Amino acid sequence: MINRLIALLNNKLFSYAFTLVLMGAILLSSRSHWSEFADIRVISPGAIGWLSILFIATSLVNGYRLKIFAQAFGVTLPFTEWYGLECVRAFANYLPLSAGLAHNAAYLKAKNNLPVTKYVSLTAGSTILMLLSFGGWGVLLLGGGRLLTGNLNWAMMGLSAFFIAAAVAALAVPLPGLQSENRIMRQLTSVRDGWALIRADKRLLAKVLLLQTLILVFLSTRFYIIFKEIAAPLGFVGVVVLTIMTTLIRFTSLFPGNLGLREAIAGGVTRSFGLSFQSGFLAGVIDRLVAMAWIFTLGIIFSLVLATYRNEAAPPKL
Repeated sequence: MINRLIALLNNKLFSYAFTLVLMGAILLSSRSHWSEFADIRVISPGAIGWLSILFIATSLVNGYRLKIFAQAFGVTLPFTEWYGLECVRAFANYLPLSAGLAHNAAYLKAKNNLPVTKYVSLTAGSTILMLLSFGGWGVLLLGGGRLLTGNLNWAMMGLSAFFIAAAVAALAVPLPGLQSENRIMRQLTSVRDGWALIRADKRLLAKVLLLQTLILVFLSTRFYIIFKEIAAPLGFVGVVVLTIMTTLIRFTSLFPGNLGLREAIAGGVTRSFGLSFQSGFLAGVIDRLVAMAWIFTLGIIFSLVLATYRNEAAPPKL
């Protein structure tokens, strides 16, 4: 699949055609959810403005992370590419099977000669780091809440601990010495290769950790604003834990953009903290709608821009 994408992106005519087909498929796959935009009327225009600013800040951090990943392999990405590719990735993820990752891997190979395996490995390695750091934050905050209030959300503590254990298991489980054809084994190998690259560069490791923490702060602030607007008294710990749970679920690709899944998880988290399922579900829907408005707008714009964009600093193709 990725090889075919690379071939398309190397041809200007097919690049435009592919971009238009991609946009049409995404719009078609999400058409049943546009009626939900009426739910956004429950929050004020000022809150929508702050949510928009925070969404753009989040996407800038994600894009900058792509920039430093490319730099690790000697590829310099200008703003148009590192931010544009993040916008297209988020847009294309409304198709199933991680279409955003596949698109970016193919683009970076076709336009910047960045090996697909290296990009995928670094992305997988950063996923392990996110599981460890977000799981750690969950355990720390829930444990601190236990000391301050005497109450502990055992379900969320268990999930946070599970994320840490899953990351450790992915790094520790024995793998065959020979190249395996098993899909899970190949994914684990990719995770370990990426983790080894990140861990070997202490500056890169520190940057990725800082950027992931910023993402958690921005996402949590978005949910804090929404819960305040809908008058749902979810405390600081609950907001951050909810953010962790709804963020880590993005690593699955059961549905295009995980439509409905993140919202259901948000409802389950608020229910575990003693609030109604509906309040968490509504908060997830509102955050989704604001994000979708920007994802589709910026995704369409940068899909067209990147279709024929050429980075003059890109290394020559071998």
